[in-house]
Amino acid sequence: MGDMMTRWFAMHVAHDDAPLPSGYTRLEYITGSSAYINTGLPVRQGDRIVLKYYTGNTQGEQYIYGWRRSGTYSNPYQLAVNVNNGYRQIIAGKAISGAAIGTQAAFAFDQRNTLVIDTAANRITVNGEIPSGLLYDLSNGAAFDDNGSSVYAPYLCAFDRIGSAIGTCTTTRLYLYTVTRNGADVMHLVPAINQNGVYGMYDAVSGNFFDSANSNEFTGA
Repeated sequence: MGDMMTRWFAMHVAHDDAPLPSGYTRLEYITGSSAYINTGLPVRQGDRIVLKYYTGNTQGEQYIYGWRRSGTYSNPYQLAVNVNNGYRQIIAGKAISGAAIGTQAAFAFDQRNTLVIDTAANRITVNGEIPSGLLYDLSNGAAFDDNGSSVYAPYLCAFDRIGSAIGTCTTTRLYLYTVTRNGADVMHLVPAINQNGVYGMYDAVSGNFFDSANSNEFTGA
């Protein structure tokens, strides 16, 4: 999509309310029961990730974002944002390899949250604050493999484990997802409906549209 509007939009991705190219309708958020997005972009040590989301109060297990290099919980190369029996957790890196699930409340239910994962600064914040009881360590490449990559592309509204999705969501809304590398956005996803009436997220950097990676569909508003 190389028209002038697409190029203009890619230059102004810092604005969440920037207009989309012709044929797309901007939404505030998308949501869907067990629908998820494969971002297709493995993140690297040094990246800055921003995810804006909402999750309703639920006791069920839901994965909002993340990846794991292998199938075992104790694998050191992982990052997960999830809900488990009411616990709200952000788990990352080698420091928590094999750690027991705690009673963290790393983010709030029933409100819009902004999660920032700054791997260069070894810092994770929610709404500008470092949550108490956070289980993570991004220092020295923790959460990433020996080449500084996540190996697998993180999923939105699910968890990428060896290229498959587990723990999809039922109440999560997606508002924004960005990955910044070396000072420039390499992905900037905003909720939208495409020309065919399909709900998903439009990437202002590549011009690609991401709908659900499985047979479940997103809705939105």
